[in-house]
Amino acid sequence: MEKERFAEGETKKIRVPPELAYGTDPEAHELGGETLIVQLTIILST
Repeated sequence: MEKERFAEGETKKIRVPPELAYGTDPEAHELGGETLIVQLTIILST
C-alpha cells in the first residue's frame, strides 16, 4: 500500500471498511457492519 501525501490546510476523507473498524456483525457493536468515513484536516506539518 502506497503512503498518501498530505499538505498543510488540506482536507481529506478516509473510508474505513467494517472489517477494519467495528467488525461486520451489528449484534456485536452498534456500528458493526458500517463503513466509517473520517474527515481530516492537516493543520501543521513538520
